Amino acid sequence: MYANENRLSVAINTSTSGDNTIISAPGAGHYLAIDFLALNPNGGGQTLVVNSGTTERFRLVLDDNQPYTFENAIHDPSGIITCGDNESFVINLSAATQVTGYVKYRIVGN
Repeated sequence: MYANENRLSVAINTSTSGDNTIISAPGAGHYLAIDFLALNPNGGGQTLVVNSGTTERFRLVLDDNQPYTFENAIHDPSGIITCGDNESFVINLSAATQVTGYVKYRIVGN
């Protein structure tokens, strides 16, 4: 099934502190499988919290202009980050400074 699912992408470009929904919830019976994530804070350091809905998956402390990439190099069918059923992919910023990046993901049916 992994090879047959469409890979979608979205650019990240936000400077709002707090929760930022990057990918909306896909609907009941579906979940988001994140295969690639690239983040870069511009204009100051950040603590970024990566969430599935309101559940924390991991947090990063990045210096100004310190890039971060995370990819599904082993082709795990669940992705590198698996969001819960009908949960959005959210990044919480600790400060109101610019964060740019890119996400490659799939919508998977249960």
